[in-house]
Amino acid sequence: MKGFAKCLIAAAILVGAGIALLLIGLGISDWKLNPEITEKTYVQSSENIKNISLDIAAGEFETVFYDGEKIEIDYFTSTTKKVEIKESGTTLTYRESNRWWINFIGFKYPKVVIKLPQSNIYNLDVDMSAGVVSIAGGTFGNLDVDMSAGMVKFNDSITCGKLNIDISAGKIEANKIVCSSLKVNVSAGAVEIDSIICPVIDIGVSAGSVNLGIDGIKSEYTIRVDKSAGSCNVNNQTGTDSAKKIDIDVSAGSVNVRFTD
Repeated sequence: MKGFAKCLIAAAILVGAGIALLLIGLGISDWKLNPEITEKTYVQSSENIKNISLDIAAGEFETVFYDGEKIEIDYFTSTTKKVEIKESGTTLTYRESNRWWINFIGFKYPKVVIKLPQSNIYNLDVDMSAGVVSIAGGTFGNLDVDMSAGMVKFNDSITCGKLNIDISAGKIEANKIVCSSLKVNVSAGAVEIDSIICPVIDIGVSAGSVNLGIDGIKSEYTIRVDKSAGSCNVNNQTGTDSAKKIDIDVSAGSVNVRFTD
Protein backbone atom coordinates (compact mmCIF):
# COMPACT_ATOMS: atom_id res chain seq x y z
CA MET A 1 0.00 0.00 0.00
CA LYS A 2 2.86 2.32 0.88
CA GLY A 3 4.51 1.51 -2.43
CA PHE A 4 1.31 2.40 -4.27
CA ALA A 5 1.10 5.74 -2.45
CA LYS A 6 4.69 6.50 -3.38
CA CYS A 7 3.89 5.77 -7.01
CA LEU A 8 0.96 8.19 -6.90
CA ILE A 9 3.16 10.91 -5.40
CA ALA A 10 5.83 10.30 -8.02
CA ALA A 11 3.27 10.45 -10.80
CA ALA A 12 1.90 13.74 -9.45
CA ILE A 13 5.41 15.19 -9.34
CA LEU A 14 6.06 14.12 -12.92
CA VAL A 15 2.77 15.65 -14.10
CA GLY A 16 3.55 18.90 -12.28
CA ALA A 17 7.04 18.98 -13.76
CA GLY A 18 5.61 18.34 -17.22
CA ILE A 19 3.17 21.22 -16.89
CA ALA A 20 5.95 23.50 -15.66
CA LEU A 21 8.15 22.57 -18.61
CA LEU A 22 5.22 23.14 -20.96
CA LEU A 23 4.62 26.62 -19.60
CA ILE A 24 8.32 27.45 -19.78
CA GLY A 25 8.44 26.20 -23.36
CA LEU A 26 5.44 28.28 -24.31
CA GLY A 27 7.08 31.34 -22.79
CA ILE A 28 10.32 30.72 -24.69
CA SER A 29 8.32 30.38 -27.90
CA ASP A 30 6.60 33.69 -27.11
CA TRP A 31 3.18 32.03 -26.77
CA LYS A 32 1.46 34.13 -24.16
CA LEU A 33 -1.05 32.45 -21.86
CA ASN A 34 -3.21 35.58 -22.06
CA PRO A 35 -2.63 36.60 -25.68
CA GLU A 36 -3.50 40.02 -27.02
CA ILE A 37 -6.76 39.90 -28.94
CA THR A 38 -7.46 41.70 -32.20
CA GLU A 39 -11.10 42.52 -32.88
CA LYS A 40 -12.25 42.27 -36.50
CA THR A 41 -15.43 42.51 -38.56
CA TYR A 42 -16.03 40.60 -41.76
CA VAL A 43 -18.62 41.90 -44.24
CA GLN A 44 -20.11 39.76 -46.98
CA SER A 45 -18.68 40.68 -50.39
CA SER A 46 -20.60 38.59 -52.94
CA GLU A 47 -24.32 38.96 -53.58
CA ASN A 48 -25.68 35.44 -53.64
CA ILE A 49 -24.81 33.75 -50.34
CA LYS A 50 -27.30 31.00 -49.51
CA ASN A 51 -25.23 28.73 -47.25
CA ILE A 52 -23.29 29.47 -44.07
CA SER A 53 -20.73 26.97 -42.78
CA LEU A 54 -19.25 27.40 -39.29
CA ASP A 55 -16.21 25.26 -38.39
CA ILE A 56 -15.71 26.01 -34.70
CA ALA A 57 -12.78 24.97 -32.54
CA ALA A 58 -14.04 26.41 -29.25
CA GLY A 59 -15.53 29.53 -27.73
CA GLU A 60 -18.91 31.25 -27.65
CA PHE A 61 -20.91 31.98 -30.82
CA GLU A 62 -24.23 33.63 -31.48
CA THR A 63 -26.30 34.14 -34.62
CA VAL A 64 -28.66 37.11 -34.70
CA PHE A 65 -30.99 38.57 -37.33
CA TYR A 66 -30.71 42.29 -38.04
CA ASP A 67 -31.94 44.97 -40.47
CA GLY A 68 -28.80 45.08 -42.61
CA GLU A 69 -28.39 43.79 -46.16
CA LYS A 70 -25.16 41.79 -45.78
CA ILE A 71 -23.85 39.13 -43.44
CA GLU A 72 -21.47 40.57 -40.86
CA ILE A 73 -19.26 38.61 -38.49
CA ASP A 74 -17.69 40.21 -35.42
CA TYR A 75 -14.79 37.95 -34.46
CA PHE A 76 -11.36 37.86 -32.84
CA THR A 77 -7.87 36.64 -33.65
CA SER A 78 -4.63 36.34 -31.73
CA THR A 79 -1.34 34.44 -31.80
CA THR A 80 -3.21 31.42 -30.43
CA LYS A 81 -6.27 31.62 -32.66
CA LYS A 82 -6.37 31.55 -36.45
CA VAL A 83 -9.55 32.43 -38.35
CA GLU A 84 -10.23 32.00 -42.06
CA ILE A 85 -13.37 33.41 -43.67
CA LYS A 86 -14.03 32.89 -47.35
CA GLU A 87 -16.81 32.96 -49.90
CA SER A 88 -17.07 30.35 -52.63
CA GLY A 89 -20.07 30.26 -54.93
CA THR A 90 -23.13 30.52 -52.70
CA THR A 91 -21.33 29.47 -49.49
CA LEU A 92 -19.69 31.59 -46.81
CA THR A 93 -17.32 29.59 -44.59
CA TYR A 94 -15.98 30.58 -41.18
CA ARG A 95 -13.17 28.28 -40.02
CA GLU A 96 -11.00 28.62 -36.94
CA SER A 97 -8.21 26.76 -35.18
CA ASN A 98 -6.79 27.27 -31.69
CA ARG A 99 -3.43 26.28 -30.27
CA TRP A 100 -3.96 22.80 -28.86
CA TRP A 101 -3.26 23.91 -25.28
CA ILE A 102 -5.57 26.95 -25.20
CA ASN A 103 -8.58 24.98 -23.91
CA PHE A 104 -6.39 23.16 -21.38
CA ILE A 105 -5.47 26.40 -19.57
CA GLY A 106 -9.06 27.65 -19.61
CA PHE A 107 -8.52 30.85 -21.62
CA LYS A 108 -11.76 32.18 -23.11
CA TYR A 109 -12.13 34.40 -26.15
CA PRO A 110 -14.90 36.99 -26.46
CA LYS A 111 -18.14 35.96 -28.14
CA VAL A 112 -18.30 35.76 -31.94
CA VAL A 113 -21.49 37.28 -33.36
CA ILE A 114 -22.81 36.33 -36.81
CA LYS A 115 -25.32 38.94 -38.01
CA LEU A 116 -27.79 37.70 -40.64
CA PRO A 117 -30.07 39.94 -42.74
CA GLN A 118 -33.59 39.12 -41.55
CA SER A 119 -34.97 39.39 -45.09
CA ASN A 120 -32.98 36.32 -46.26
CA ILE A 121 -33.20 32.60 -45.58
CA TYR A 122 -29.94 30.67 -45.15
CA ASN A 123 -28.89 27.05 -44.87
CA LEU A 124 -26.76 26.80 -41.73
CA ASP A 125 -24.10 24.12 -41.10
CA VAL A 126 -22.42 24.08 -37.67
CA ASP A 127 -19.41 21.79 -37.13
CA MET A 128 -17.98 22.29 -33.66
CA SER A 129 -15.29 20.64 -31.57
CA ALA A 130 -16.28 22.46 -28.38
CA GLY A 131 -17.86 25.68 -27.16
CA VAL A 132 -21.33 27.19 -26.94
CA VAL A 133 -23.45 28.19 -29.94
CA SER A 134 -26.73 30.11 -29.69
CA ILE A 135 -28.90 30.04 -32.83
CA ALA A 136 -31.38 32.88 -33.17
CA GLY A 137 -35.08 32.26 -33.48
CA GLY A 138 -36.32 32.79 -37.03
CA THR A 139 -36.54 31.06 -40.41
CA PHE A 140 -33.72 29.03 -41.95
CA GLY A 141 -33.35 26.67 -44.88
CA ASN A 142 -31.78 23.41 -43.77
CA LEU A 143 -30.00 23.20 -40.40
CA ASP A 144 -27.11 20.81 -39.74
CA VAL A 145 -25.30 20.47 -36.41
CA ASP A 146 -22.28 18.16 -35.99
CA MET A 147 -20.89 18.46 -32.47
CA SER A 148 -17.99 16.71 -30.74
CA ALA A 149 -18.60 18.47 -27.42
CA GLY A 150 -20.11 21.64 -25.99
CA MET A 151 -23.62 23.04 -26.22
CA VAL A 152 -25.95 24.30 -28.94
CA LYS A 153 -29.03 26.32 -28.01
CA PHE A 154 -31.88 26.96 -30.44
CA ASN A 155 -33.47 30.15 -29.13
CA ASP A 156 -37.14 31.07 -29.33
CA SER A 157 -39.09 29.57 -32.26
CA ILE A 158 -37.22 28.22 -35.30
CA THR A 159 -38.69 27.23 -38.65
CA CYS A 160 -36.51 25.31 -41.08
CA GLY A 161 -36.45 22.61 -43.74
CA LYS A 162 -34.44 19.54 -42.79
CA LEU A 163 -32.89 19.52 -39.31
CA ASN A 164 -29.96 17.10 -38.87
CA ILE A 165 -28.25 16.66 -35.49
CA ASP A 166 -25.16 14.50 -34.93
CA ILE A 167 -23.44 14.68 -31.55
CA SER A 168 -20.58 12.70 -30.03
CA ALA A 169 -20.95 14.43 -26.66
CA GLY A 170 -22.41 17.59 -25.20
CA LYS A 171 -25.95 18.89 -25.20
CA ILE A 172 -28.49 20.43 -27.55
CA GLU A 173 -31.44 22.43 -26.21
CA ALA A 174 -34.35 23.79 -28.23
CA ASN A 175 -37.63 25.50 -27.47
CA LYS A 176 -40.03 25.30 -30.42
CA ILE A 177 -39.04 23.95 -33.84
CA VAL A 178 -41.08 23.57 -37.02
CA CYS A 179 -39.31 21.50 -39.68
CA SER A 180 -39.98 19.19 -42.63
CA SER A 181 -37.85 16.37 -41.17
CA LEU A 182 -35.70 15.69 -38.12
CA LYS A 183 -32.75 13.30 -37.99
CA VAL A 184 -30.91 12.81 -34.69
CA ASN A 185 -27.81 10.67 -34.14
CA VAL A 186 -26.44 10.61 -30.58
CA SER A 187 -23.22 8.76 -29.71
CA ALA A 188 -23.27 10.31 -26.24
CA GLY A 189 -24.69 13.44 -24.69
CA ALA A 190 -28.24 14.76 -24.72
CA VAL A 191 -30.78 16.28 -27.10
CA GLU A 192 -33.76 18.09 -25.56
CA ILE A 193 -36.44 19.66 -27.75
CA ASP A 194 -39.40 21.04 -25.82
CA SER A 195 -41.80 21.38 -28.74
CA ILE A 196 -41.55 20.27 -32.35
CA ILE A 197 -43.91 20.11 -35.31
CA CYS A 198 -42.44 17.62 -37.75
CA PRO A 199 -43.95 14.81 -39.88
CA VAL A 200 -40.80 12.67 -40.34
CA ILE A 201 -38.53 11.90 -37.38
CA ASP A 202 -35.51 9.57 -37.30
CA ILE A 203 -33.71 9.00 -33.98
CA GLY A 204 -30.58 6.90 -33.41
CA VAL A 205 -29.00 6.62 -29.95
CA SER A 206 -25.80 4.69 -29.21
CA ALA A 207 -25.59 6.20 -25.72
CA GLY A 208 -26.95 9.31 -24.07
CA SER A 209 -30.51 10.58 -24.24
CA VAL A 210 -33.13 12.16 -26.48
CA ASN A 211 -36.16 13.94 -24.98
CA LEU A 212 -38.65 15.10 -27.57
CA GLY A 213 -41.95 16.92 -27.18
CA ILE A 214 -44.11 16.57 -30.31
CA ASP A 215 -46.95 18.97 -31.03
CA GLY A 216 -49.26 16.41 -32.57
CA ILE A 217 -51.53 13.43 -32.16
CA LYS A 218 -49.76 10.19 -31.29
CA SER A 219 -52.24 7.98 -33.14
CA GLU A 220 -51.44 9.70 -36.45
CA TYR A 221 -47.80 8.56 -36.44
CA THR A 222 -46.47 5.23 -37.64
CA ILE A 223 -43.77 4.34 -35.09
CA ARG A 224 -40.99 1.78 -35.47
CA VAL A 225 -38.75 1.02 -32.49
CA ASP A 226 -35.61 -1.15 -32.57
CA LYS A 227 -34.07 -1.40 -29.10
CA SER A 228 -30.97 -3.40 -28.13
CA ALA A 229 -30.57 -1.93 -24.66
CA GLY A 230 -31.57 1.18 -22.76
CA SER A 231 -35.11 2.53 -22.68
CA CYS A 232 -37.78 3.95 -24.98
CA ASN A 233 -41.25 5.02 -23.84
CA VAL A 234 -43.04 4.39 -27.16
CA ASN A 235 -43.75 1.17 -29.02
CA ASN A 236 -44.38 0.04 -32.58
CA GLN A 237 -47.67 1.18 -34.03
CA THR A 238 -49.36 1.89 -37.35
CA GLY A 239 -50.59 5.46 -37.64
CA THR A 240 -53.62 6.95 -39.31
CA ASP A 241 -51.60 9.45 -41.39
CA SER A 242 -49.21 7.82 -43.89
CA ALA A 243 -47.12 11.01 -44.12
CA LYS A 244 -46.18 10.95 -40.42
CA LYS A 245 -43.43 8.56 -39.32
CA ILE A 246 -41.11 8.10 -36.34
CA ASP A 247 -38.16 5.72 -36.62
CA ILE A 248 -36.18 4.97 -33.42
CA ASP A 249 -33.02 2.86 -32.98
CA VAL A 250 -31.61 2.54 -29.45
CA SER A 251 -28.36 0.66 -28.82
CA ALA A 252 -28.08 2.08 -25.30
CA GLY A 253 -29.27 5.19 -23.51
CA SER A 254 -32.81 6.50 -23.52
CA VAL A 255 -35.46 7.99 -25.80
CA ASN A 256 -38.49 9.75 -24.37
CA VAL A 257 -41.18 11.06 -26.73
CA ARG A 258 -44.15 13.12 -25.52
CA PHE A 259 -47.22 14.07 -27.56
CA THR A 260 -49.63 16.93 -26.95
CA ASP A 261 -52.55 14.62 -27.80
